[in-house]
Amino acid sequence: FYKKAFLLANDIPFRFGLRGNMFNLKGLESLTVMADNVLPAVLRAKGVLELDDAASEEIAGGVLPMGDVLEIELRALSIEASEHIVSRVNQNLTKNGKNESFLTCAELDLWLWGILGKEEGLRDAPRHFTP
Repeated sequence: FYKKAFLLANDIPFRFGLRGNMFNLKGLESLTVMADNVLPAVLRAKGVLELDDAASEEIAGGVLPMGDVLEIELRALSIEASEHIVSRVNQNLTKNGKNESFLTCAELDLWLWGILGKEEGLRDAPRHFTP
């Protein structure tokens, strides 16, 4: 995973805005969420992702080795669920005739990770660790 590259590409417009041709970054709307261990935990806590008992127990154990099937599935499910959330929000904006800018996955990631993920109770939501 190239999380640091994703974060850099995502953070530049949030920090500097899309002023002129300062960075001339294109395609930022096609970035996915930065699927780490926080997003699956937040999405599970909010009822977006549901896992079977065996997977929940494995996560409660804490450590999932890099490349573990469950670890990859959690990241993939987080990306897929986030894509659906963004799609639904944008459909509702279009349907309701809002002239607001559309939501991107990078913006959703910022909210899920940076705001919702730091709420009381969600910081302690069961999550895995990948060494």
